Amino acid sequence: MADHYAVIDVGTNAMRWQIAAVDHPKHYRIVVQDRQPVRLGRQVFQTGKLNAQAVDAGLRVLKDFTSATDRYRVKAIRAA
Repeated sequence: MADHYAVIDVGTNAMRWQIAAVDHPKHYRIVVQDRQPVRLGRQVFQTGKLNAQAVDAGLRVLKDFTSATDRYRVKAIRAA
């Protein structure tokens, strides 16, 4: 049985995440992935702060990601 691992990329424009099944070292397959344009960087250079709506959108993406990691019983998560 494969172990599942996850990655998340929090960018200024979009958040991306993937969950992969790892059968053995150097062999994996992506089982689910998503990309959402949350626009965290919108207006940050003008205001010096994150936009509240973008933060809410980012939190919704993380909630969806958490639900997926629970379904697949992910062993570890890496974020950047």
